[in-house]
Formats: sequence, C-alpha cells, structure tokens
Amino acid sequence: MKLSKLVVLCATVVLAVGAGIATAGGGNSTNAQLCYKNGWKTQFKLDGTAFVNQDDCVSYAAHGNSFLAGTLTVVVVANTTDGTGIAAQDFTFSLTGAPNFSLDDDNNTDPTLPDMRSFNVPVGTFTVAQLGGAGPTGWTLANVSCTTNAHSSASTHLFPGSADVTFQSGGVVTCTFTYAQST
Repeated sequence: MKLSKLVVLCATVVLAVGAGIATAGGGNSTNAQLCYKNGWKTQFKLDGTAFVNQDDCVSYAAHGNSFLAGTLTVVVVANTTDGTGIAAQDFTFSLTGAPNFSLDDDNNTDPTLPDMRSFNVPVGTFTVAQLGGAGPTGWTLANVSCTTNAHSSASTHLFPGSADVTFQSGGVVTCTFTYAQST
C-alpha cells in the first residue's frame, strides 16, 4: 500500500512540473526563437543591457519579456522651383503594419503635418513606400536614401519609391524621400 501511494505522489509531482514548463512557452516562444543561432548577440533587454549567453536570452524571452525595439524615421524633402523650399504639397506613405501617413516640407509654416515622423518598430523587416506611383502631380521623386546603425540595414528603390529596412534589437534607420518640383 505504501509503495502505490509513493508512485502516485511521484507521478503527480512530474505532471505538475511538466505542466508548468509547457504553459510558460519556454524556448519555443517567438521571442525565444530569436535567441538561437547566436541571435542572442543581437538582442537587448528593454533596459538596453546585453545578454550574457543564449540561455540568458531564452529565459528572458520565455518569461514573456520583449526585446528593445528599433526606431525608423521617415523624412520628406521637397525642392521647389522657386527656391524657397516651402512646399505646401502633402506626400503620403505606407509602412508595413501601420496606417498610411502624410508628411510635407513647408518649413512648419502650416503645423498640420510635420516633415518627418518616427516609429518604434519591433525586430524584423519593414517596407516604407510613397503612395501614388511617382508621387503627387507636379512632383518627381528624385532620391530615396537611408542611414543605418550597426543593428539595422536598408535597401532603397527609386522606382517605385520605397525602402526595405531590417531591424535587430536597437536598430536605428532614417529614410529620406527627396522630391523635385516639376516645371
């Protein structure tokens, strides 16, 4: 009789411990997957500190914590034919996972729209693109350029007017869309 109670007690302890591991998400959570294959070297905790090793990263992620996000800034520059640089034209953009947004380059004479906008983005790849083909009527997209830091990368495409940006934890990218007014 004592032996059967011991077996039942041991089985109960094993099930309870196993259930705790299964429900925590463990090393299979989406964020934990980013830690594998030396990914822990490119991730940072929300307070900006680095991970000691892969196990430290997986444990942090398995407890539901997020990694430090990146920052994407989109800037519009409008070169006017009159040389003032004040363009009352709105330029509309799309960004993967975000609503469309508009910018203008009127030197803040009209505070309705800014000439730049920043987004906090999670680790991953995003596309920012102008809407409306070649740009608004009377304007030509002259250049698309992006600056990056060591935790990000970008490739630009003058046609159709877009940039593909990739963020690791702590990535910073600034993409500038430069337009020329048609004569």
